Amino acid sequence: MLPTMSGRGRPRRGREKDAKSRALDLLTRRAHSVRELRDKLARAGHEAGEIETALERLAELRLVDDRAVAYNHAQHRAREGKRARSWVRGELLRRGIDAELAEEALEDAFPPERANESFERAVRKLAGRRGVPEDREGRLRLARRLARAGFPSSQVNRILDENYELPEEDSGFFEDV
Repeated sequence: MLPTMSGRGRPRRGREKDAKSRALDLLTRRAHSVRELRDKLARAGHEAGEIETALERLAELRLVDDRAVAYNHAQHRAREGKRARSWVRGELLRRGIDAELAEEALEDAFPPERANESFERAVRKLAGRRGVPEDREGRLRLARRLARAGFPSSQVNRILDENYELPEEDSGFFEDV
């Protein structure tokens, strides 16, 4: 017997998937933290006991691992070069990664001795092919983008002042970003 179509255009099967099957479907798309899976399974209507049993089994099979999620996400964001350490920390915490584990992953991906290098990469990526704008409004726009990406205004000021030869009247004007 062929499955009938549901109202959303997806095939409807005779019975709903169990929590473990649904979690496996989610994991085929991308890595999830335990909390992300727990939340998504609860929203799908699975009972707490069924969810916990499924998550325990997936952890035994090493298919769900918050440490791997944290390290991989932090490394990806560091390579991407468009976000500051503080931004990535917030992403990890929102995904349900423990604060201590998030800090470990961030130390590995964003070592303090490479903070300027990370910032320089972000400047290059966010400024685009034209580089740091020469006009005040363009530099202010870049500073705002850097601030939205999680870089503190003190770092934006210091690095841009030191490395991009801003006119004297514009030195330090990013504090209001």
